[in-house]
Amino acid sequence: MSITKKVLLIMLLLAFVFVGANYYIQKEIIFPTFSNIEEQHAKANIDRVEELLNETINQLNRINYDWSAWDDTYEFVESRDDGYIENNLMYSTFENLQINLVYFLNKEGELIWGEVYDFTQEEPLISSDEYITDSLESLKPYIDSIDLNSHSDDQFSKGIFIHDNTPIAFSIRPILDSEGNGPYRGYIVQGMLIDEAMIEKFQNQIKLKFKLKTLETSDISGAPSERHSYLINEISDTSLEISKNYYSNNRPILTISTQVPRDITLNGLTSIRYALTTLFIIGIFSFVIFWFVIKASVLRPISDLTKQMLKISKNKDYALRSDINSQDEVGLLAKEFNHMLSIIESGNSELKEAYSRIKSDHEKLLKADAELHAANIKLEQLTVTDPLTGIANRRCFENKLSLEWSHLKRSGQYLSIVMIDIDYFKAYNDHYGHPAGDHCLKQVANILSGNTRRPKDIAARYGGEEFILILPDADIYGAQKVAENIQKNIELAKIEHRTSKVAKSLTISIGIASVIPSDKNSIETLIHQADSALYQAKHNGRNRFEVAHDLDQANKTS
Repeated sequence: MSITKKVLLIMLLLAFVFVGANYYIQKEIIFPTFSNIEEQHAKANIDRVEELLNETINQLNRINYDWSAWDDTYEFVESRDDGYIENNLMYSTFENLQINLVYFLNKEGELIWGEVYDFTQEEPLISSDEYITDSLESLKPYIDSIDLNSHSDDQFSKGIFIHDNTPIAFSIRPILDSEGNGPYRGYIVQGMLIDEAMIEKFQNQIKLKFKLKTLETSDISGAPSERHSYLINEISDTSLEISKNYYSNNRPILTISTQVPRDITLNGLTSIRYALTTLFIIGIFSFVIFWFVIKASVLRPISDLTKQMLKISKNKDYALRSDINSQDEVGLLAKEFNHMLSIIESGNSELKEAYSRIKSDHEKLLKADAELHAANIKLEQLTVTDPLTGIANRRCFENKLSLEWSHLKRSGQYLSIVMIDIDYFKAYNDHYGHPAGDHCLKQVANILSGNTRRPKDIAARYGGEEFILILPDADIYGAQKVAENIQKNIELAKIEHRTSKVAKSLTISIGIASVIPSDKNSIETLIHQADSALYQAKHNGRNRFEVAHDLDQANKTS
């Protein structure tokens, strides 16, 4: 078979394969991908609604925790003092928190005080004996699930229940004192109506229109369906409806649904059709043109040139030359091929030398790059490390504190700092000398590093003989535990300090402050509170730690 026929056959075969493969890829791979992306987008929208409901419940549960673990509340359910009601159970308080339902119950689940509000009405107080009685009856299984004989932190109930065909987010917590001690004296129930106004607020918040449908008792009496399953219906060629059941306490309570336009699929289908049509037209035109051009200008001359090249390749004699002298591209190719053979033959040694030089220069460049990288790493370490103690310096501390403040502000967790000062360190330096003082600072820094073992904990030198610790996700009690361990380790180190006025060995004074970061407080306030607590520890005789009680109390009552 001649080369012309082979090329024609190959071109026809490639065209057929290319068109078929492209059609298959567009139909079976690309188009389903558009549909899958569209469905994933719709599922993500439903999940955003579910996450919003969960966050609302968790926020309500955190607020309820502050009320339930408060000495004033603990005394109120026993004494039922009217002063507590006048000072704390005000309409404005619950309006600010958007809490519609508030019940105080005794240990038998009987109502001590309760109100229900609708902040969208001119007359916001909508509570009645019947409404409260019916809602408490609906909440009774959740109340009974709390074991008052147990003091574990998981003794609470939260979720959504349906009353008067309206979903209500709720939190039920047993009442303890501010130290988290019992015995339990009853329960606090707080609820938030998920009515049309709240749904509209949620829609504006996540920029998504959705519907919530309450499920009838008959719908949830049987075995629950798949918890993470989605139901997708094609309303039309241009719209999809996706729905998903929302579970509370392992029971489907609501159905969340939303409609999404099928823009992705429609645009994808249009693009595929356009691409296939365009490709087909261009392919036919290109095939015809290409065939005539390649036949006239390439196939015939290339056959002759191929014979010449095969001869040179077969004989392995690069002194041979092609004898084609045509004036077209093939002739030029033959001429340049002959010239190339001459260059290869005469310049092989020069190429070898050039290769050696390039290799040497490349190795030098790699070595210089490695040295520069190592220097950059060392420089970066110097900018965040105290050169004497080897722990973080003040700049690193300020950067890390700012980052943790922003993170914990979003998550609503505690942030504690511990400020440490070596007692009578100036006297230590004067008596033992500055080299001994530097060694003392290194010993203290090593002890602090040993007590900050969690990945996010940071020990830093704050200045002179002052050190500071950052303890993310640690409340005031966790910070006190760290302070106790540090003082114990300092004592066990038995660093001699004969000029100290409090002990024969080195001691430290510690100030502790803790807060849940929010817009109502600041990093500067937190540091100031820790510094004030440190000053109080020095004032009270040193070799001790003090806690910023006013800031700690503010956290518990917020």
